[in-house]
Amino acid sequence: MNGWWMRLAMVLVVAVPLALPGSGCGGDDDDDDDDTVDDDTVDDDTVDDDTTDDDTVDDDTADDDTADDDTGDDDTVEPATAEIEPLAWARYPCPAEGVDGGATVRVGNYNLYGGNYATKEEIAAGVVDAAPDLDLLMLQETPDAAWAQAIADALGADYVYFSGGKAIVSKTALSNTSEISFAAGRSVLHANTTIDGAAFSVYSVHIGWNQPGDDQCREFIDETIADDPSSRIIAAGDWNEELGSTQVAILNERLHEGWAALGEVTSHRTSWPATGFYGSEGRQLIDNSYVNKTSGACAVDGEIVNFHPVLADHKLEWIRWVFPDIPAPTPPRVLDVLDGLGDNAFGLLFDRPMASASVEVASADGPVAVDGVDTVGDGSIVRVTLTDAPARPVELTATVTAAADVDGVGTDGEIEHVFTLVPNLIGDPGAEEAGLASAAGTFALDGMRATDGADMGALVAPVTPFAGDYFYSGVPGEKRGWARQTVSLADNIDAIDDGRAYLLFGGACTAGYRVEDGDTSNALRAHDECEGTAEVLDADGAVIDTLSSDRFDTMYWQPWRVRAPLPPGARSVRVTLRAVAVEIPQVFNTASFDAISLGVWEDDAPHGRLGGNLLVNASFEDDLSGWVGSDEMSTIRDHNLQLPLIYDATNNTAKGEYSLKAKLDAGVSAWIEQSVDVSAWPTMIDAGELAVRWGGAMRNWAGTSPMSLSVRFMETDIVIDEASLPVNRDPEWFTHEATTLVPAGTRSIVMRFQADGVEGDPSAFFDGAFLDPVAVADF
Repeated sequence: MNGWWMRLAMVLVVAVPLALPGSGCGGDDDDDDDDTVDDDTVDDDTVDDDTTDDDTVDDDTADDDTADDDTGDDDTVEPATAEIEPLAWARYPCPAEGVDGGATVRVGNYNLYGGNYATKEEIAAGVVDAAPDLDLLMLQETPDAAWAQAIADALGADYVYFSGGKAIVSKTALSNTSEISFAAGRSVLHANTTIDGAAFSVYSVHIGWNQPGDDQCREFIDETIADDPSSRIIAAGDWNEELGSTQVAILNERLHEGWAALGEVTSHRTSWPATGFYGSEGRQLIDNSYVNKTSGACAVDGEIVNFHPVLADHKLEWIRWVFPDIPAPTPPRVLDVLDGLGDNAFGLLFDRPMASASVEVASADGPVAVDGVDTVGDGSIVRVTLTDAPARPVELTATVTAAADVDGVGTDGEIEHVFTLVPNLIGDPGAEEAGLASAAGTFALDGMRATDGADMGALVAPVTPFAGDYFYSGVPGEKRGWARQTVSLADNIDAIDDGRAYLLFGGACTAGYRVEDGDTSNALRAHDECEGTAEVLDADGAVIDTLSSDRFDTMYWQPWRVRAPLPPGARSVRVTLRAVAVEIPQVFNTASFDAISLGVWEDDAPHGRLGGNLLVNASFEDDLSGWVGSDEMSTIRDHNLQLPLIYDATNNTAKGEYSLKAKLDAGVSAWIEQSVDVSAWPTMIDAGELAVRWGGAMRNWAGTSPMSLSVRFMETDIVIDEASLPVNRDPEWFTHEATTLVPAGTRSIVMRFQADGVEGDPSAFFDGAFLDPVAVADF
């Protein structure tokens, strides 16, 4: 999925492209029906192909009030609104032109938690329902060989190798099976197999954490993988760490992982724990599959499965890999451009850490002098510094004439990237002014400071600046910190009110990590969290839209950028950088920001958005103001519990500091709703020219309580029509949305969130609601 503004009247999306709510990246072909995303030949309340019609997203062969191909058979139409565009971040993604030929391998992984949550029959049924076409499935914490065999039988896999709680389940014959033990502890299972005519070396992995995990990864890479003669290697399992950790840095010397290849940022998806918000070690994307870089393999799609109810403390995950006929490393690619590095600089975002690059720049007036080229952050961003700062806005063409990644792999010829730089409205975007004692800086700092990272603390690996000498970070000892700055949009009012202006909001976030005394490995703990928000204000200072970086707790500098249509009436933007310390006591707060950018890009054609978010207090930052609901509803602040624990990771929000919490009892329905006035567009409504994009983020605690989001179209007190999103039971934050035609006669719209209590699932949550008026394309 490419963005929020979709042609469908009912489209489910999440914060990251490629991911579907409740199921991660990609769907499920799922011939046996469940409540997951599927092709759905037996119909239920899920997203499907829908040959038997219901109230879900479909191809629409029988008429209902949902999204379709729109042939004119119902009351849904295509909105004319431009998409919201995220930064095109990924690591070693598939080439734009795809991969020719070769073998396709669907690799799954599941840590069964010793069978403590479900029987082997229940787990086997869940696996085959969610991922029936797996070629390989790696298992960990498997009680005995009978459990692995039960899952294999359900999948139709004839080959199982089991040892020490781990297993390799395969639909193709396994040979040379062995268990490889490490001097640092633990072991991996190994086998050879042939899939699609190609020979593979495969591993089932369950690595430890902290310093032992680093030592095990070092043995695995230096002794096992280095000595493996296969040209196609797959290693999947529970790695107990994620991208940015010291463990994964070791793995990345020879391997690359699937979730980053699919553009999944570690902070935005969770494979452990399967319920709740966090465990004592945070929320993590630690279940993954890796391939050797020299194979040239790339990840096509994948899924992180939320079962209802959950079957283990980890989530089942699978990734589909494509291996080219002739193994060879893929060349580096430029994915996007970053601002915030100075008026005379920009960053080329590559798909991997780079060692060197040569770049030429030109504008419409001819060549632009380049003063220097270097890498920043984790090396995936190549900073190009111009001799003189160009007058913005300016369209530039950057040509990478030569470049090589950290493994010495070079680009395939020249790479040309065309982009526009707009004025950065943020003052002191990299804390360089605030870092000097003589300068006050432009951000108002509260519980945050400008630092070079040297004073993070003895037990914290220091954060180093992303690009300059300083960055913004939380104050040690303070649980929360804010940096705030409000900028005017006065120079762009005409384009804004004409509906031709887009807001670009970006930056980079990271968090430091704790190290144990005498160790070099990051400790497996919950990490501090950072979030950047841009609140769009009207002339009266009311919030009419909010953009968010989403929440990050990455151990490396993660860039972000959001490009979204600016609603007419926008007059200023309030940017807030928020740092939250997670460990207790708050000895340190390492949530950090750098290279903040905010700009306005003007298009020639209107984007189709007709106004701001019609809901007030859409993210519940002002308690329940503007909403009415049942007594079970209240607001909750993120990380609000203060107990003598090593972490305060009890809950987080989808956006901002607060979210809505529904306290659930079995058999009780909790609800909240808000009515908005749409009488400002009577002519468009009655002519069938107005649609609304509506939705919000929701989740529950344990994966069983159903949640629903709906809108009612009203004329005075009469309900003209209503629309609902499919029922959701996922214990993970996802944004769900729809775009629906406003029926003739409508003068108000009521949005309603409801959660129905189920035994064992104590709460549900709602956040980031939106109801935006948009134009219809074919009026």
